[in-house]
Amino acid sequence: MADIVMTEFMDEAAVAERGIAVLPATGASDLSVAEWVIANAVMLLRGAYHATRDMIAGAWPRNRLMGRELSGRIGGAALDVFQNEPLSAASGAVFAGCPHLILTPHIAGVALESNIRVSNLIAEKVLAHLGKTA
Repeated sequence: MADIVMTEFMDEAAVAERGIAVLPATGASDLSVAEWVIANAVMLLRGAYHATRDMIAGAWPRNRLMGRELSGRIGGAALDVFQNEPLSAASGAVFAGCPHLILTPHIAGVALESNIRVSNLIAEKVLAHLGKTA
């Protein structure tokens, strides 16, 4: 059962014993994840993740958001996948006070386009497994 995605806690022996096919949609959300990474990199590089709060407070932070030089250092982090999901308040507390941090609830690969790609890929794999063609 090579190339299992999002099933690392699955009992592979039990699945195989029952004749259950595992048909992962490997790669179907890659483009959406890449878009998430690029968008968050821009937010971190510009420090724009604080802009909404500042704008609501009446501040015009444009000059502060012109970008940063990050050569040789970590300028921030964006995390979307966590060992235990959803994060509990206790698990989330370890991130309190971390500057330049964006946390999202495992949504990097979630977009209409990736949902369509995943659905099509899974349908194709199921049909192939059943010996049929699309």
